[in-house]
Amino acid sequence: MDTILYNGKIHTLKDNEIVEALAISEGLIKATGSSEEIFKLKTDKTFLIDLKDRLVLPGFNDSHMHLLNYALQKNR
Repeated sequence: MDTILYNGKIHTLKDNEIVEALAISEGLIKATGSSEEIFKLKTDKTFLIDLKDRLVLPGFNDSHMHLLNYALQKNR
């Protein structure tokens, strides 16, 4: 694994699940679970990030649409 985030509160949005750790490889989340489970995937090249019990939320896409201007334009 390239990166492991551990010791946190990670919201996966899968059945409203909260896990402690996640593993990332080639820019994709490959596994989630307890810190103990995810540390089994660690190599000597894995970058570790201790979340120190902090919260991690899934990415949100911002379409950067200016809603009011969009509505006015559609109304015309």
